[in-house]
Amino acid sequence: MPDILIHRCTLRVVRRGGWSWGPDPKRFLHEVMRSFPALLARKLQEFAFADDREVAAPIRVHIPIRLGDFMPELHPQSRIEPLSGSNGTAQLEERVEVALQAAFGVTPQKPSPEPLPERFPVSPSILQEKLPSALAAAGALPRLLLKWHAEGVLESRLACFSPHELEIWHGALWRKHSTADESLPQKEHTLPEQIETFIRSRAYNLDTVSPADRLRLRIVIAAQVACELHIALDHPLLRQVLDSFVPADVAPLTEVNVSRISNEVAEDLREDEKPHTPQPSVLAITTLERTSSKSAPPHPSAWESQIACALPFLMLGPLSRLGYFDLLAAVLEAAGLEEDAPLLAAALAYKVLAPPERGWRRDPQSYLAAAVLAGRRDPIAEEELVDFSRRMALHTGPLDRFLGDVVMQGHASGAPILLCRADVRDASGFLLVDFPGCFPIVFGDEIAALLPSLRRLDSPVLVSREAAGPQILRDLHAAGVTFLSDVPPIRNESWHRVQPGMGWTNHPQPESATILAAAHEMAPSSEEAAALWETIGVARPAAVGARLPQLDRSLTIAAAIAAGTISWKLWQGRGRTQPQMALERFCDLDAHVRFDARSVIVRLPLGRRHRELSESGLLAPVDNLPWLGGRRVEFGGG
Repeated sequence: MPDILIHRCTLRVVRRGGWSWGPDPKRFLHEVMRSFPALLARKLQEFAFADDREVAAPIRVHIPIRLGDFMPELHPQSRIEPLSGSNGTAQLEERVEVALQAAFGVTPQKPSPEPLPERFPVSPSILQEKLPSALAAAGALPRLLLKWHAEGVLESRLACFSPHELEIWHGALWRKHSTADESLPQKEHTLPEQIETFIRSRAYNLDTVSPADRLRLRIVIAAQVACELHIALDHPLLRQVLDSFVPADVAPLTEVNVSRISNEVAEDLREDEKPHTPQPSVLAITTLERTSSKSAPPHPSAWESQIACALPFLMLGPLSRLGYFDLLAAVLEAAGLEEDAPLLAAALAYKVLAPPERGWRRDPQSYLAAAVLAGRRDPIAEEELVDFSRRMALHTGPLDRFLGDVVMQGHASGAPILLCRADVRDASGFLLVDFPGCFPIVFGDEIAALLPSLRRLDSPVLVSREAAGPQILRDLHAAGVTFLSDVPPIRNESWHRVQPGMGWTNHPQPESATILAAAHEMAPSSEEAAALWETIGVARPAAVGARLPQLDRSLTIAAAIAAGTISWKLWQGRGRTQPQMALERFCDLDAHVRFDARSVIVRLPLGRRHRELSESGLLAPVDNLPWLGGRRVEFGGG
């Protein structure tokens, strides 16, 4: 054994608990004396000592063993389920390794295991790398637009915005007067020429550009010029030059106008429907302060709380790594709802906490956990969430499209996707789900809303029985989408039978390997998607009694992707994973949460779940949450 010299080693085997030496005691002792020193030498050889050391005092290592660890064929369990020598030795080696680590205080050198593949691309930190720190200190909306420009996705992201969303984002960009110095250095007074050159290089004919495209163009030009000249995106001189070259048909929005547009569109979505919330139980009333979020008194900077479920905090890491909270902060800023960010945090928490009894009565532990995630010491009134869901309904589109784009980027080429029904109370629609992992992609009230995503994915679509209406299948076929369904044709459609009992398809080669592989996924995928929607979309409302479904659907997708990422990282090597697995296995993982002026410390109980979460990178710190005032969320154990 190189570099390690043992002058004396005593092996003492003590028999306790009534177990015998077996039918051949001499053979047992001989086996122990033969195999254990070799095992000890091999384990010590793996140790990496940082310096030369001499151990003068005896080191005692206590290792609990069984008779079967050295002689597997004599172990009582071998009569029922034979143990292989390799498995028994592996179990003993693990106990020896743990005991030696504790005795010597060192860690053996082992090759790091190959990391499991990431399901989604991680949002890069391009803004901090390519832009000066002065620009990174701008508001959430300018910061996000500059980040998208640096990543090269600004124009493609804005191309998906509706006219209402463009009007709100464009107006909010210059809603507040910039505090930057309105004078530019002498070398940067070529700003008008640079903007004109940019327009000519893109061959824009401003006479034929629609009002919505004009707003997109102004935002793109502003982002490019701000990056090149290192000036603020909302610099007043930049806006003045834009007004002269690319005049907008709408005036910059004020905070009042943003609120007015949001309310008008929300009323158009559900006319004559006023939010109504059932009264909570008597127990809930005793713990619930019916105060407005904007009038609540400030809490001390340091306080603590014990919550029964830490899953809302565990969701933060996966969503933050995708860049979801950067976009959320920008959306709230554009909507003028920055002060209501804690309400969105509470609504997101309710998507993974215990479902309310009878559909509306939440338990006190859920009220507390949601409030703690939102940075509040007192539970949040349900009426606040209902009102917030109405005001937020117009602004969820960018969040939904962003998450759908993330899932589609992680989609395995050729892997099937599932189209299923997604109904809740008086609202109905369709949900597109990606496999493996059961990740929701996009929700649509009609099939037409899903066609762009289906064309982009270009994969076989499994249509669940509940969604396989004749007209829906004809619409998919007319759009050139390959589908499979277990519903036979009923109106002389030209569908082909895959195999007896495996469904029907419009693919011209139903016996191809791709179609057969997709057909085998039909039954399990449909069951998993139905369970996903029932568990997160139906049983756990974000705001009890909310009439507008946009916020609830958006948070359903966000929570499902976060929970699905947790399941994927922890258990993808053990079989199929679904988001609801995280809810089932972490619903009773409690946590002690401590707030101070700079951080939020979430301490989880030590054990197997904590170890697996830490090894999978799911306990990394989370920064820049829109509702915690700059505090950093950190995870610990104990």
